[in-house]
Amino acid sequence: MIETEKAVLEMTPKRKIDLWKVDDTNPEFPLVVMGYGVWIRANFVAHQVWEMCTGERTVSEIVEALLSLYPAEPRASVERDVVEFLTEFDQKKLLVLDYDPLSF
Repeated sequence: MIETEKAVLEMTPKRKIDLWKVDDTNPEFPLVVMGYGVWIRANFVAHQVWEMCTGERTVSEIVEALLSLYPAEPRASVERDVVEFLTEFDQKKLLVLDYDPLSF
């Protein structure tokens, strides 16, 4: 039997970068993340996702938390946006998309 890759919604993202802040002077893009030659501004919802990337929640749990805050949003849209955000930040090495505290 061939083991399949874990579904993204089952992954547990964790921030790798602790250099970030909330810029209250820019309400449209309040999150500022700096690291590894990358400087990114992100919107309020991305900021909420970023704060939940502690290695304690799965992507699915993050989606559920957002849906409880924004119940009018379609689940498929929220899932797509969260996965795109996390994938981009994983590729830029700002977080680990599938954090496993037991891997070295």
